[in-house]
Amino acid sequence: MNPVDWWHGLEGGAIAEARPPPPNADAPYPNLSSVPAKPPPPDARAQQGVAAGLTADRNNAHYAAVAEPIPALPKPAPRPAAAPTASGDADEQPNAALQAAHAAPAAPAAPSPAAVPAAQAPGAPTALAGAAPAMPDIPPAPPSPPVLAGVDVPAVT
Repeated sequence: MNPVDWWHGLEGGAIAEARPPPPNADAPYPNLSSVPAKPPPPDARAQQGVAAGLTADRNNAHYAAVAEPIPALPKPAPRPAAAPTASGDADEQPNAALQAAHAAPAAPAAPSPAAVPAAQAPGAPTALAGAAPAMPDIPPAPPSPPVLAGVDVPAVT
């Protein structure tokens, strides 16, 4: 008795039971003389005909695939314009930013002559609200080095 059998015997249950014999364990050994003989090979002319037919089928399929044009993709349908609903709910109203993004860009409006100050020369850029500030002629000075107690920092020249 080996330790595995001893352990399974202590466990009990289905694992401790003896295995049943495999199916047909008591059947007689098969008689190999009853195997049929190898069939004769087909004649060479028939094999060449089958090979030629398969080659022709492959070539025809390749020609049809190359000759067939690639279909064009259909153009997407235009989006319908969203109309505001009569209920007045904020959730059902169209998004103004979304509508502005899909709208055609508007041409920039020229300032009226009354809005341009008299001191400004014609053709000079106008200062619009929210525009970037004018750039200085020279870059700003570099920051001064930090002052540390007991450490000499060389001056930048």
